[in-house]
Amino acid sequence: MHASDHLSVAPPLVGLGGLSDLSKSGRTVHATASPLNETYAVFAASLQRRASPDDQPIYFVSSEALPLSERRLFIGDTSIIFAALQNLVKTAKDNGLDLLQDEGSQRVIRKLALDYVNFSKECWIHITQTDLKPRQVPGDHYRILYTCLSLFAILYVPEYGLENAPVGDDLVEWLNVHFIEPSTEEGDHLSGLERPWEDETFWPYLTRATLRGLSKAVTFFLGALSVHPSENLPRLSQSIIPLLNSQPKLQAYETEREFAYASHRWKEKVKALRIELDDVPVSDRHDDFEDWWDRFSDIVGILEGRGEVVQKACEELGADWKEVCVAWAVFVDTRLRRQDLPDIVAQVLEDMPPDPTNLEDMVHAALFTGDPLKALDHAAKLDPWLGAHLADIMEPLALVERDANEE
Repeated sequence: MHASDHLSVAPPLVGLGGLSDLSKSGRTVHATASPLNETYAVFAASLQRRASPDDQPIYFVSSEALPLSERRLFIGDTSIIFAALQNLVKTAKDNGLDLLQDEGSQRVIRKLALDYVNFSKECWIHITQTDLKPRQVPGDHYRILYTCLSLFAILYVPEYGLENAPVGDDLVEWLNVHFIEPSTEEGDHLSGLERPWEDETFWPYLTRATLRGLSKAVTFFLGALSVHPSENLPRLSQSIIPLLNSQPKLQAYETEREFAYASHRWKEKVKALRIELDDVPVSDRHDDFEDWWDRFSDIVGILEGRGEVVQKACEELGADWKEVCVAWAVFVDTRLRRQDLPDIVAQVLEDMPPDPTNLEDMVHAALFTGDPLKALDHAAKLDPWLGAHLADIMEPLALVERDANEE
């Protein structure tokens, strides 16, 4: 954005040649800088600093470009959600209601948080699909708001009564929605090959799809291995398909105990497959293109929930810390809860730190590690709107204190 050596206000605070008149009246011009950006509040004030009984106009001026209509519309429309949240907080305070203990209030807060998520999503889709001209705020910026708000909603505003439920399924859904891997193009390429295992992207595709819980994609290409020349791989690929299709999901069970029991039974079947895999003679563990046994073993290791295999697979695929943490909650510790997630994330970040030059990644890392204040700091740098509205939701949830918010 273009910076200027001087700033003009309209209508003029002091008319042309009127500076001496302002001085004779015992007043001067004051300016207060914003701590967030190159914006200033400009106003006339008494030299004796006496309070004036009259309202004084305050001009907000900036060396940066003013928000255009699309940005003003976004801020204006989301102010409806903001007003609803403020009204909820005020009503609760007036009635002496504890928001943290009231089910109805918690459900309303979640609904309003999801309103922010959906609005940012709709704005991103609208901008990227309806207009190709350059914009003051690029469409990708609203995608970033969408990823941050949706992650916040998952981790900090879960459905009422599920605060202590395992979080893996929710996180993998978030990852698959916002960071699509493997790509559709990769799948289309492999599906057009008569012997896809001869392609260098075949096993990485299967591994990535396994980490993401994309069982349909994995089983489709495992089916192609039925004509692989190995004496053992066709049989093993058919053995693993029902395991991939039957991995227990929390939402399929009425209680967490039932889910835990089903997960244990499923892991026992995976162990049986491991024994079968280990019995493959060394002479049949390679083909002319790949050490298929090692690749298949990695996939089985992921299903077994071996943390070192999950991290190694992610590193080899060029995946980041998010992929490791999410896969950990899906395969390694299937009962991992929101409050326990920061400990796992901290360990992963030691080896795979977030990108300090990427504010989106820094917001995600702060949310994953359970540090709301740090998330607000990065969010405010990314977009003051995001920081302000995250803080508005965090406050009634007691994630931040009012004083910290106002700073």
